[in-house]
Amino acid sequence: MLPFFHIQVPVDQSINRTEPRDRRAALHNSPVGVNGPPTPRVLQLHAALQKAESAMLIHIRTGCIRLKKFLYNCRVPEIDSPMCDCGGSEETAEHVVMLCRKETHRRHLLHEQGRQQSWNTLTGKPLQAKRLARWLIESDRIEQFSLAKKLLYGAETEDNNCGERVGNG
Repeated sequence: MLPFFHIQVPVDQSINRTEPRDRRAALHNSPVGVNGPPTPRVLQLHAALQKAESAMLIHIRTGCIRLKKFLYNCRVPEIDSPMCDCGGSEETAEHVVMLCRKETHRRHLLHEQGRQQSWNTLTGKPLQAKRLARWLIESDRIEQFSLAKKLLYGAETEDNNCGERVGNG
C-alpha cells in the first residue's frame, strides 16, 4: 500500500521513459504541492471530514494519488502508460472527476441542483470537497480506500444516497 504523502522509489536505470530524468527525480525528493503547514482555509476544508475523506482530499489536491499518471511517474513497473483506460487523457484525479467517460453515469452526484461544479470549487469549498472525497472513495478506483468505503458508507451505493448523506448545498 502506498503511503499517504510521499513515496521514495529507487531509480531503475533499465526503464526508458520520455520524461526528463531530473523531473522524475524531483518528484521523488519532494512532496507535490506541499509548501509548508496548511493554511486556515485548507484546515477548514478538512474540518468536517472523516479521516479517510481527509486523506483522499489530500491525495486529490497534491496529485499524489494512486492513479496511473502518478504511478507511472513513480516508475511502478506494472504501469506502462499514464493514460486512462477510457483513452481520453492521462489518468489524474481531475481527469477522473471532470472528464473520464467511465464515470459519466456517476458525475451528476458531484453537482448541486444540476449545475456542474468547477474543479476549483470541488477542491476548494468544504461541502463540495466532502462530496468529492466521498465520490472518489466510492468510485473503487483507489483500492486502498476500499475498507474505508465499507466502514464509512456501508453496503449502500452512491447512486441511492450520496446527495442525501452529504447534503445538497
